[in-house]
Amino acid sequence: MNKATKLAVLITVALLWINGRADTWSNPTFRWENPSEYTDGAPFTAANVGGYRFYCNGLETIDVPSLGVLLTEYTVGYKTFSPGQNECSMTVYDTNGMESVASASVPFVVDTSTPDQVINFSVER
Repeated sequence: MNKATKLAVLITVALLWINGRADTWSNPTFRWENPSEYTDGAPFTAANVGGYRFYCNGLETIDVPSLGVLLTEYTVGYKTFSPGQNECSMTVYDTNGMESVASASVPFVVDTSTPDQVINFSVER
C-alpha cells in the first residue's frame, strides 16, 4: 500500500465509562474524530468510509461497518472485555478496504467490582 492511498491518521480515541449501573461495568464507549482527508490530500468524506476496526489487547476485536455514515462513537457490547486492564487502538478503512495506520493505543481498566452476595436465600414450597 503506497503512502497516497493510506488513510490519514487523525483519529483520537477516548474511552468513556458509564458508572453506577451494574449492567454497564464492561460497556465502554469509544469516541473519536474522523480524518478529513487521505494522506495525499484528497477529501475523505462519509461516502468514502467503509468502517472502523478496534484492535484490543493485541487482537482485532471489533469491526464496525459505517454504512455511509461518519460515526464518532461506538458503545461496546456487554462483557466484550475482561475485568481489569485492557488496551485498544483503532483504524478507519475506506470503501475499497484501504485501512489507516492505527491510532495511539489507549489503556483502560474495566471495573471489577460486583455486588456482594445475596443473603438469606431460600426456596419454599
